[in-house]
Amino acid sequence: PITAYTVQVSRCEDFSTANVACESCQADINAISVNDGLMMTVHPRMDSSLSFKVPADEMDARFDTNMQPAMMRRRVPGLLTNSKLKTMLPRTEQVGLLYEGFLNVDVDGEYTFGIAADDSADIQVANETVASRDNWGWDIVPGRNIFLRAGLHLFRARCIQGGGGLGVLAYWKTPFEPSTFSHIPDSYFRASRLPGLFEYPFDFPVTDSPSLFVYEGLFYYYK
Repeated sequence: PITAYTVQVSRCEDFSTANVACESCQADINAISVNDGLMMTVHPRMDSSLSFKVPADEMDARFDTNMQPAMMRRRVPGLLTNSKLKTMLPRTEQVGLLYEGFLNVDVDGEYTFGIAADDSADIQVANETVASRDNWGWDIVPGRNIFLRAGLHLFRARCIQGGGGLGVLAYWKTPFEPSTFSHIPDSYFRASRLPGLFEYPFDFPVTDSPSLFVYEGLFYYYK
């Protein structure tokens, strides 16, 4: 179940500088519990005549201008493809898929991401695009590597579907296996069903900001 909290910060410490906030800096914050999985939103494409082959630098514009209001929004175990996805969608052609939530990282270190998809898709971690492809294919296209600290990081994956097969899969090279791509298991994804929490642009600080942190299974952000 989703649990929402309002708590008060009584002591804030910036661990990078060892500075401790004074009492006048105290503030109320919101906190929500998180669940396994990701939130998936399905948007019908407004103009199906546009190509489903979308370069990475055009994904934002395509989702901003060529998507109708959502026809479906639900929590799913992770990134779904083909038969698992088609059985739950009200429409399987000429749609845009948006997955939002968090990636739960075990340890500090360098993580390299990869992507496979049908059709065009991209993946963002901590508000940075880490992998993309501009045409369909289930071979892994390597992306970039970023340093992540242990904990939850904002995660988003988008896929623009023309017809036929559909979906997007995320892969990574971790500090444990730095030379081999492996599929990111569903157990590493977290989501919340609170409406509007993951609408863009965000109304709270992004991951890795001093004002965003996770403690004992709760996700906190300043309101």
